[in-house]
Amino acid sequence: MTTTGECTSRLDQRRLVRDGTSQDARAPAALDPSYAPLDEHGPAQRIVYASAYSAFLRYFGVNDVAAGDWQSFFTRDVSAQIAMGAVADVAEYRSTVKGLVDRLISRTPPVPDSELVRTLGALFSAVLRVAA
Repeated sequence: MTTTGECTSRLDQRRLVRDGTSQDARAPAALDPSYAPLDEHGPAQRIVYASAYSAFLRYFGVNDVAAGDWQSFFTRDVSAQIAMGAVADVAEYRSTVKGLVDRLISRTPPVPDSELVRTLGALFSAVLRVAA
């Protein structure tokens, strides 16, 4: 019978040496479900989607009669209004308003009055859209 001390001294020098990999090293990060989630939307995007979808759902009153849609519930809800502001593309809005203001200010080539009125109307529409 051999003891532990004798075993370490009898190692075969011709044996195949492999470092091997641990179980953690064999599972790449790309296989982790959190690496690429199926739905990358946050709560704000889900609320905005539900608000838009609610326009297509009919609301039935007490007597089982259609009484409009569910959108009025979302327009009165503060969390839906905050979510709309959270997912808004501010950069696009900023560039649109800046372009309209620049068009009103510069007027290097003579611009007809009808074009100025249209530009001013578009500017007010953009501002009122945010206010709404």
